[in-house]
Amino acid sequence: MRDIVAMCLIFTAQIKHNGWSYFTSFFSILDLLIIASALCCISFGIHQAVNVEKSLRNIFDEPNKHVSLAKVGYWQMVFNSTLAVTLFLAWLKVLHIAVLPSHCCCCCCDKPVSQCLYVKADAPKK
Repeated sequence: MRDIVAMCLIFTAQIKHNGWSYFTSFFSILDLLIIASALCCISFGIHQAVNVEKSLRNIFDEPNKHVSLAKVGYWQMVFNSTLAVTLFLAWLKVLHIAVLPSHCCCCCCDKPVSQCLYVKADAPKK
């Protein structure tokens, strides 16, 4: 959760600095999609915890009454699907970083964070 908040702050700063031109790169948009889907997974996880606890409390309060767990199953399926999409997008991001040339320099302000992960010690300062 702390990492997601840190990434949100970094991308907010990048968007403020670069404006709408930040969204010209596919991988910048991919970064934002990863953050959005991760936040959805967090919210689904919290929703599931509350929903399961409520259903279990109903089962214990009224043991002779049938309690439907269809809602719990539905939200678990949504969570699993969202998590799968998040992992796929993150996998694409990792593959992009793996093939990124190592001569990329972080001192370039016109590139998004996703393209400035490798710092070369002797890179010229702008």
